[in-house]
Amino acid sequence: MSSTCACAPEIRSFEELRRYIYQTICEHFQLQPGAFSLTQRILTRGGQICGVFFCVHGPRAVKFSAIWEIEGNQILFYDPSGVRFLRVQLQYRPQWQQAAA
Repeated sequence: MSSTCACAPEIRSFEELRRYIYQTICEHFQLQPGAFSLTQRILTRGGQICGVFFCVHGPRAVKFSAIWEIEGNQILFYDPSGVRFLRVQLQYRPQWQQAAA
């Protein structure tokens, strides 16, 4: 099964990116927004930051995830079994350095 590709609305800040990822996961899996937490982790490759991993901790310890791949400036969304269900190409690269600190 291949994932669909979509263009995101204008996302310019890291907080807008977080909100968009949380909202997209909640809508796709019919989760009540605000009822579940969202965590994030910086991803590195060869000592360089290459992305940010986001995880929505859903009911019954189910985890829904997304990765913002910085170089390609895209978000990859995954279901709890690890199957990608959506790829979103961003128009702008969100400012994120302050969020990583």
